[in-house]
This record gives sequence, C-alpha cells and structure tokens, in this order.
Amino acid sequence: MCAKNSNFHQLLKLRSQENPEIIEWLQKRDEKYTSPEIQNEMLEAMAFGMMRKISANIQNATFFTIMADETADVSNKEQLVICIRWVDHCFVIQEDFIGMHPLERTTADQVIAILKNALLRMNLNIQHARGQCYDGAVTRAGEKTGVATQIKTINGRCTHCYGHALNLAVADAIKSVQCISDSLDTVREIGRLVKKSPQGNTKLDKIRAETKNESRGVHAFCPTRWTVRGEELAAVINNHAELMEL
Repeated sequence: MCAKNSNFHQLLKLRSQENPEIIEWLQKRDEKYTSPEIQNEMLEAMAFGMMRKISANIQNATFFTIMADETADVSNKEQLVICIRWVDHCFVIQEDFIGMHPLERTTADQVIAILKNALLRMNLNIQHARGQCYDGAVTRAGEKTGVATQIKTINGRCTHCYGHALNLAVADAIKSVQCISDSLDTVREIGRLVKKSPQGNTKLDKIRAETKNESRGVHAFCPTRWTVRGEELAAVINNHAELMEL
C-alpha cells in the first residue's frame, strides 16, 4: 500500500484538484494499484516508452555519435553513462541519455561490451555510428587497445571526437614543457586562492574596479579542458598588479 505521507500519494492528491475521482479512488480499501511495486512497474513502462521514442528518432536520423563516460555514484560504484548525439530533420543537434550501466572493471573490453549491449537494446546499428566522444582515459582513448580504436576496427568510418583528440594532444604537448606545466600549476593555485575565498574574491573585484581593469577576471582552473587553460593563464597575467596587491 502507498503511505499517505509519501510523495506519490501527495502528488495524487494534488492532481485530484483537477480530477475529484482520484480522491474516491484513493479512499478504496484495496485494488488501488499504488503499491511501490506497481509504481516501479509504471515507471519502467514509461521509461521503455520514452526509450522506444528516442530510438525511433535516432533511427530516422540514421547516423549518430556515441558519447560515454564513467562516474561514481553515491555508493562509490563505477557507472558508465551513455548518450547518443544526433541531428534531427531541422538540423538541430540532439543529445539523448540512453542509460547508466554498472561498470565492474574499467577496461576497454568491458566498456565495449556495455556499449554494444546498449546499442543492441536501442536497436541501433553500430555501422551507422560516425563519431565517438570519450575523455582522455587510456582505456577509452588508447592507441592500440582503447575503446575508440576497437570501435574503429568494427566501424572504420567512426572517428574519435576532434575536440577530445585536440585536448589529448594539447595535454601531452604542455606536459612535455616543464616551464609551461609549472606556470599552469601556479595559475591553478591562484584560482583556488581567489575563488575559494569569498572575501578574497570580493577584495580582488574591488581592486579591479579601482584600477579600471576591464580585462577578464581570474576564474577557476578548468580541470579537464586543456584547450581553455590559456585563457586562465592570460587572466592571471592581465591581473598581475591587482593580484600582487591582493
């Protein structure tokens, strides 16, 4: 039975303002179909309906991009998040979440197996994939055995995201030059010093207003996108005098 103080019961009461028959239904002694098991079945039915609609839309577009990344949930278990990127008939880019799957091992073979299964469930042909979008983890972007490489073996027309590829190239280039790498470490610490302290951030804004500095202010260091770190380094340079006073 659905508890009277549960969110589901309260939402039904709210809907009863438009449809009084709902209250009569809730006052029944049995066969109300409001138990947690029935709620889960209804949610599952709605989810399947949405997935079928998403699948039909992607199939109408024919070609798509696979997007995947791993994350840890609140129980500290790895989950592989999968999204599909496609373009509709109005040339509008769409990105649809299609699943979050437990990841027992963060290996390329495990990720490949999950991706294949997810596409099969969505009735999507992997041969219609034209792009892959993963981060820089070795298991996904490895030159020889990574996910991107294995997908290309299956479908040679599926290219790794140019944005992620550029990010990997920039990261390797910067890490090989010690002075630039050290400079970015300094920028990261300056960003933390300013943005993690409300008083420090307010003081810096006041100093910038006094000096009429119209350049972009110091901002948090981007942890993943190496291609935008140059802007953060430039911000520190352009605010050097203000930072020294701070």
